[in-house]
Amino acid sequence: MALCLTPLAAQAAPEAARMREVVDAAVLPIVAEHKRPGLAVAITVDGSAYVFNYGVASRATNRPVNEATLFELGSVGKTFAATLALYAQALGKLSLADRRGEPAEPGHLHRGRFAAAVSGRGR
Repeated sequence: MALCLTPLAAQAAPEAARMREVVDAAVLPIVAEHKRPGLAVAITVDGSAYVFNYGVASRATNRPVNEATLFELGSVGKTFAATLALYAQALGKLSLADRRGEPAEPGHLHRGRFAAAVSGRGR
């Protein structure tokens, strides 16, 4: 079985090296400019996944970023939530015009605002 996969592995190695060059060229200047201790980049090209780790997960321990490193996403999560909501709306599973809760309920929130950087309280 290994003999059958050898040509595929040999072909994948130069492609991965080329992907590393492209990602390094895009990422390394940003890391330097913003003084980030570490990050991970994952991309998919034509069905092939590539993961590249940079720097350390902790400046205190100098533990390198690896496949098990967990990152805090913070407000970036709103981008994912908004994308999924728009996809659900396109599939007819959700309407951003709907309201959560009863209109008489204080603080009811318009779903179109759920990804905004505001809580919606006191409105």
